[in-house]
Amino acid sequence: MVNETEIGVLLGAINDAQETIRAFDLKAEILTGILTLLISLVAFVWHDTDACLLQYLDILIIIAAFLAIGCLGAVLYPANNPLGCIKNGTYIPKGVYYLSGSTLKKESVSDIAQKIANTNWNEELVFELMKVSSIRERKNHWFVWSMRISAAVFVLLFILCIVRYIK
Repeated sequence: MVNETEIGVLLGAINDAQETIRAFDLKAEILTGILTLLISLVAFVWHDTDACLLQYLDILIIIAAFLAIGCLGAVLYPANNPLGCIKNGTYIPKGVYYLSGSTLKKESVSDIAQKIANTNWNEELVFELMKVSSIRERKNHWFVWSMRISAAVFVLLFILCIVRYIK
């Protein structure tokens, strides 16, 4: 028997996790653009310095910015299906909430309709929520690291600006 309240709550939780994933992706794309501009600014505008310390600071900023972009790439790179990190218990997922490309190629409409008719929707949606939540947590992890490194880049850039201004 399907409890529509539970189904609604699970669908809302899945939607919330998906919206969070989209927010991480958008923020990562914007920060990648900012860091790319920053790298070009440091590398091409300020490369004509004589001071050895400033050259090392330029190089450090560029390396840190590329490291931050690498972390942002981990945010944006699509994760594999996180099946391995989900404990199914006795439940065997039917895979009918999100149909994979292989399912679409192998199975007919009748096959999928039969699976849907025999699906325990509470468990299937909990399984999908766990998958989406796993992806959200991975994106969160890499985004936090990219923000930490980006903050260091901006602090180094601020120091570089002060040193150049004093000079």
